[in-house]
Amino acid sequence: DWIAGLGAFDFLDINAGCPMPKIRNRGDGAGLMRDPAKMAEIVRQVAAAVAGRLPVTLKTRIGWCADTVNVMETTAGAEAAGAAAIFLHGRVASVRHSGPSDWAMIAEVKRARRVPVVGNGGVKAPADVFRMAAETGADGVMVGRAPLGNPWWFRDVRDLAAGREPRLPTVEEVRAVIHEHLRREMELMGRRERKELKHGADVTACLVLRPHLVRYLRGFRGFGELVRTLEERQDAATLLRRVDRVLASGRKSVADGRN
Repeated sequence: DWIAGLGAFDFLDINAGCPMPKIRNRGDGAGLMRDPAKMAEIVRQVAAAVAGRLPVTLKTRIGWCADTVNVMETTAGAEAAGAAAIFLHGRVASVRHSGPSDWAMIAEVKRARRVPVVGNGGVKAPADVFRMAAETGADGVMVGRAPLGNPWWFRDVRDLAAGREPRLPTVEEVRAVIHEHLRREMELMGRRERKELKHGADVTACLVLRPHLVRYLRGFRGFGELVRTLEERQDAATLLRRVDRVLASGRKSVADGRN
């Protein structure tokens, strides 16, 4: 049945890069880097199962720890097993997301592999997209956490590519995104069984939105006051009134508007 539904997707990516301990310690995610033969066999079997219906790709890291940087071996095995592309994070699994990302290693893998190699890790500002591309020669750049709370990040990348100066989102743009985000969270919670929700769909959606609000509203003058209220259980109408008060307070400075 799952193969029949593959037409809805552009490619199928095998995640051999997740560094979370509960995943990697059981041999999944980045834990697969400790067993290159198993990683390659997974790629081979998945590629055989989809039988050319769509590309099978691999997301991985440069190694398990600093003493086992085995990315040349793992990516060679994945390529030979049928991986159509490699998405490569430039850190080892043991450091998760701390420290610098080894873009030089990404460049080395790019030179060695025939399939496309997409770089990942250490891309924080929109300008980093172009810096990684230039330094690694990668076929693409993959971004993870940087745009959280700042969906305009991608607009900034497009502006830089077109030679335009990126601009801050307007207050109305921020308000519209928050309202839309909350509306969709409420729709999602509304589809769940009532017994799964401790506080009801409305309040639960507000609770889920909290960490995103912190990012959306960082740099506004009323931000601190709102943060102090986020531990309270509140319905959507109450939360949006508080958000509107923060937005009305304006930004502290232009620099504070950048996440």
